[in-house]
Amino acid sequence: MVIIDTNIFISALRGNVEAGKYLQTYQRNGFVSIITELELLVGARTKLQKQQAEAILNAFDKIKISHEIYIHAKRFLKEYNTNAKSLYLPDALIAATTIEMRFSLLTYDQADYKFIKGLKLL
Repeated sequence: MVIIDTNIFISALRGNVEAGKYLQTYQRNGFVSIITELELLVGARTKLQKQQAEAILNAFDKIKISHEIYIHAKRFLKEYNTNAKSLYLPDALIAATTIEMRFSLLTYDQADYKFIKGLKLL
């Protein structure tokens, strides 16, 4: 099972063919964190962009933030958000969701996650 990172959806919405194929491939066994849903709505500036974001997200089951996901994300922020590297809250929550669900994370921004122990990246 796979969690799809926000950047894959953004790329697909911008017409990236490869990203669109990823979404088609993982439509039946791919999931999104509710953080991805919120990030896409923040980035959508027009009514049409918001409608497109919601339409593309409707094909995927969303995973809510549980207490366990919160605990993982909190630990990640304490451990990995340092002077040497930056881990942002949305990425911490998406990584925590992926680990808690024991899934892999499909992302174009592997550098944002590669230092998180136990996280499987695609």
